[in-house]
Amino acid sequence: MTSWVFSDLYTPAVSQPLDGACDRAWFGWYCSEAMQKLRGDGARTEDRGERKAFVEEIQKLTYDEVPYVPLGQWSQRRAYRNHVKGVLPFAAPLLWNVWLDKPSCPWDTPGAHGI
Repeated sequence: MTSWVFSDLYTPAVSQPLDGACDRAWFGWYCSEAMQKLRGDGARTEDRGERKAFVEEIQKLTYDEVPYVPLGQWSQRRAYRNHVKGVLPFAAPLLWNVWLDKPSCPWDTPGAHGI
């Protein structure tokens, strides 16, 4: 089974399940030159109306060729101690903007050891 986070799927241009790259794709993966052409052309256009038309064509082709079958959805659970601050809500763990709101070690506490 293979899984993705939302950022891997939010646009057909980068959607891994729609990658029909044939011999350049992951082994055993979907192969469709028509899908590759639509994805590439749609990604290169700057006109919103044209991009919408490409997405509609990609959706039709997806229903015709069925490159994958979603088996379900899941959410990754996370828990943090109360003194961990700045954690950003996102599908994948982001390891920046995070800090501890208390000293991490007893010897880091001001006044510890009579100093």
